[in-house]
Amino acid sequence: MDLTAQVRDVAQQHEMDYVGVAPVERLAQAPPGWRPGDILPGAASVIVMGIRIGAGVRQMQARSRLESTPTAKLGIWVYQVFGYNILNDKLNLAAYAVAKALGGAGHMTVPTPASPPYDTKELVGIFSHRHAAVAAGLGEFGWNKMVLFPGAGPKVRMISVITLAELEPSPMYEGPPLCDPVACGKACVKVCPTRSLSDTVKARFSIGGKAFEHGEFDKRRCLSAPCGACLMLCPVGG
Repeated sequence: MDLTAQVRDVAQQHEMDYVGVAPVERLAQAPPGWRPGDILPGAASVIVMGIRIGAGVRQMQARSRLESTPTAKLGIWVYQVFGYNILNDKLNLAAYAVAKALGGAGHMTVPTPASPPYDTKELVGIFSHRHAAVAAGLGEFGWNKMVLFPGAGPKVRMISVITLAELEPSPMYEGPPLCDPVACGKACVKVCPTRSLSDTVKARFSIGGKAFEHGEFDKRRCLSAPCGACLMLCPVGG
């Protein structure tokens, strides 16, 4: 089994629903300090893994935003545990296993944690799993600044592993557009309780030579009432 296939096998053994590989060149336009080589000098590849949030958990989180019954309101804790905490644990364990396998094959590797932690002052993490996921061909950005996965939309949690190993790159996503903000009336903007997501202003950038954009986003406003509404109530992915 070649090294890329071994990585995919380890990811699948750890219940990952998605796995892709990006060569570091696709992330060359990332801001200084957040490029793969800034974390691991000489990095060649980034492995991105994802695990889908369960349908029942997503329904409870959506109900916590849409209904006022005690059951619905307390449903947010179902999401906190089974749509966030446990999935982050699984992602971190999968990243550890992949890093151990690559290290055992002689390739220095750095797994970057699933969120949290992050810098609470600057509101940034050590690395962007979202941009890496797009670079690894797992999906594309939606207006809500999240990665939309084919068949799942933004209802996926992610993690990245940076390595010196030169793995076989995954092709970038070339399917039909996954986000149609006109068709859904920018539902993500409408459901945001803090108006953190702009209806008109766009952020534009390049990944792997392809142009991407999403709505301009105010992270500090968002953290005043973190709720995940733009993720759970996005019509893409059910």
